[in-house]
Amino acid sequence: AVGGFVLSRSQGCHARRVLGSNYKWMTAEERQVARSLITHGQGHIFKAWPQPGINDAAKRRLLAAAARHLSGAAEGLEEERLSVLVPPRANQQPKELHMHNDLRIDKFYWLRDDARKAPAVLEYLKAENQYTAAAMADTVKLQDELYKEMRGRIKEEDTSVAARYQGYYYYTRAEEGQQYAVHCRRAVPARAGPPSEADEPSPDAPEEVLLDENKRKQQGKHKFYMVGCCETSPDQKLLAWTEDTKGGEKYTLHIRDLSNGKELIDPIPMTSGDVVWANDNATLFYIVKDHLDRPYKVLRHTIGSPTSYDAVVYEEKDEAFYVSIGRSHSEQLILIQIGSAVTSETCYISANDPTARPNVILPRINDVEYSVSHHPGKLSSGGIDSSSKDATGWFVITHRDPQHPNSELRVAPLDAPEQRTVLLPHRDDVKLEDACVGARWL
Repeated sequence: AVGGFVLSRSQGCHARRVLGSNYKWMTAEERQVARSLITHGQGHIFKAWPQPGINDAAKRRLLAAAARHLSGAAEGLEEERLSVLVPPRANQQPKELHMHNDLRIDKFYWLRDDARKAPAVLEYLKAENQYTAAAMADTVKLQDELYKEMRGRIKEEDTSVAARYQGYYYYTRAEEGQQYAVHCRRAVPARAGPPSEADEPSPDAPEEVLLDENKRKQQGKHKFYMVGCCETSPDQKLLAWTEDTKGGEKYTLHIRDLSNGKELIDPIPMTSGDVVWANDNATLFYIVKDHLDRPYKVLRHTIGSPTSYDAVVYEEKDEAFYVSIGRSHSEQLILIQIGSAVTSETCYISANDPTARPNVILPRINDVEYSVSHHPGKLSSGGIDSSSKDATGWFVITHRDPQHPNSELRVAPLDAPEQRTVLLPHRDDVKLEDACVGARWL
């Protein structure tokens, strides 16, 4: 008996299976300790033990600590268990990298595997995962308890707050037991009043499912699935969405006719995930990535034309800068944002003239960052005429430079953005993060 427990022959056989070849070199007393630990649900202590001849001294110290544990003194057992494990070590394979007139030696460059297919890299990652599982083996029960508790606090069947836009209430919902969102809309009833904070879809209006991410994943038999964006055309008749089915943040663009569910274009792969519609409901802009996984080129696609005809709208050749696109709240401008760690630049195209060339708002200056919002009304000393649909309008510019590290807010005419007027001056004790422009309020 060990620790007051009698061990059976079947328990001894089970111990041999758990310990493998390490069972042979153990003394009778050590085997009894091992059997008792396994019997009491502590078999994780022997998980991922290396072969005989590796860390044998540490194994014996662990068994001695385990014997004290069985006698009521548990101190040091976990530390001894971890000392037996052998963490994987990545081989050093020095590689010379020449860049910016500089030589850098990377001893672990071989671990970079953008294709996720190199056998040596996959084998090393497998070993790392096995070591992690072994090191955390004593917490498996706790992990399961925590997971169940956290999941129990999540309302799996839920619906987002609906957003009223262009005759519809748009929302997403989650179904119990499903991992992904369902994008939906309901028509705004003809008798509905003007938009208000109390707006909500009528339960009598039929639900229209725009995109069911769960079904997309199941139909494609994908192990991974993520939607980058889901955007309806300005007339609300078409849906553009991007999806990543590999986990590499390279999204494929799709467009669907919502009236019949028919896809209108051949899927466009290798995009950044961002999509912006022009106001003609037939043109959209998207971004592709380069070999460094950098979003760098904006293209324009017209529905009905081959993707091989897609025109390059903007290309950023400086590898320090990344490109993104968006649509102004005024819905009149397509914004192309270019940025590095401390420098930014923004171009715009009229959403009503999608084939126009991009206009630079403010030229790029090192260590100067700015972001813009657009208002289509007229700006004067008397205030804003929000009813005006002036073709130009004005910008609100959030500006940061070394002299204004906390940023300040400026306004400028769209057709002369260099003529800026300070609206909110820089303050040393307050950082201005962002600004959003509405029809009447900032």
